[in-house]
Amino acid sequence: MAVELVNQNREKMINPANQMFQSLMVDAGATAKLELDKAGPPSGLGLYATEALKEGEVILTVPLEHCIVEPRELPPHVARQAGRVPDSFTWDVRLAVKVLEASLGRWSRFWSEYGKLLPSPGEMAQPLLMHKNTLAELQDTSAVLKAQAQQQRLRSLFPELMPAEDADPTKYPSQLQWTFALVRSRAFTAGDNHYAMVPFLELVRLSRAPNTDFEFSSKDKCFYLKTVRKVNKSEEVMLPMGALDNQKMFARFGWVEPGGNPFDSLPGIAGKEASRTTPPNMRLSRKRLWESLKAQGMDGSEPGTLSPYAQAVLQSLPLTEASSLSAAEEAKAASQIRMALQEAQQIDCKTSVEEDVRRVQQIKNGQVQAPDPRLTAFLLYRVERKMLLNTAISMLSNHEQMLLRK
Repeated sequence: MAVELVNQNREKMINPANQMFQSLMVDAGATAKLELDKAGPPSGLGLYATEALKEGEVILTVPLEHCIVEPRELPPHVARQAGRVPDSFTWDVRLAVKVLEASLGRWSRFWSEYGKLLPSPGEMAQPLLMHKNTLAELQDTSAVLKAQAQQQRLRSLFPELMPAEDADPTKYPSQLQWTFALVRSRAFTAGDNHYAMVPFLELVRLSRAPNTDFEFSSKDKCFYLKTVRKVNKSEEVMLPMGALDNQKMFARFGWVEPGGNPFDSLPGIAGKEASRTTPPNMRLSRKRLWESLKAQGMDGSEPGTLSPYAQAVLQSLPLTEASSLSAAEEAKAASQIRMALQEAQQIDCKTSVEEDVRRVQQIKNGQVQAPDPRLTAFLLYRVERKMLLNTAISMLSNHEQMLLRK
């Protein structure tokens, strides 16, 4: 009901972005029961239903001819003509180069104009866009190294289109970094072997409670956006977010949802593979952990009753149905896992979660001005990571104490 009231009261003024959206729709031969208006991250724009929609209704149609398409693998004849192609020159880089050319007006008037609807580099917080000084604000060594590896991949392929690692921070990001980030966050599959930047469809934001999904028809050569439930007039349409942990989500999209992510993962633990790949002497008994959780007022057998942070911890920990460890041995294993997480926390976390939350509030309230508007996204990422670590450390500590009392 609250969401419905918010949507009913949403500002209905025709804005320049929506006028451009509607005009370009006509130019592209696309159809939609949608309008463009203000929304949340990453670009501050979203698509809203212009009428009440039924489940299974097609609400957006985009012809393939106006998309920028790239095959997963280069066709053999193209590969032969190109000579030796580096393994790092993958479909996403090739598509980013095409999007760069299109944004510079080298493809068509349509894409030259449509580029104005894409988020600018200053609105995007993906780590691969950032100078090393800004990356340090992530307080996540693993995420920083992965971002720098992506930068180096682009640099090795197109040194003339990339700033040097030690370049002035104002040189970041380059246009290639920008379009690569766009592709990584907004490209769609077009059948089994192709990817595409799809105008209009890429404006749909993501949600854990989506009301639409997309389809590609190779027969019709069109992308379709369809409702998966009834959608109210003026309600924002949203695509599925997928089961990504926060590090992957932030790397791809430059934002994370506050309040916990049940699919998040603990640093240094193999996630869903942990129970299979962890040595037997480091696996925790699911039955014993459930007993420990009950003593803490939680029910591990009912994940829906747990906080998203606790759900993520339980998915990350190496659990087994039949442990061969004694209570004392399992307490030692839990202690080792806890200490490894505390070590990661001490290495990376230069500020406390309380300090980060306070700083976010100060920025939002206008009490302080962030040196870079994207810093708020970095702070929110830090908060979520620290909340997850704190939850895991607390759960493991309580589990140790319960085992040692046995």
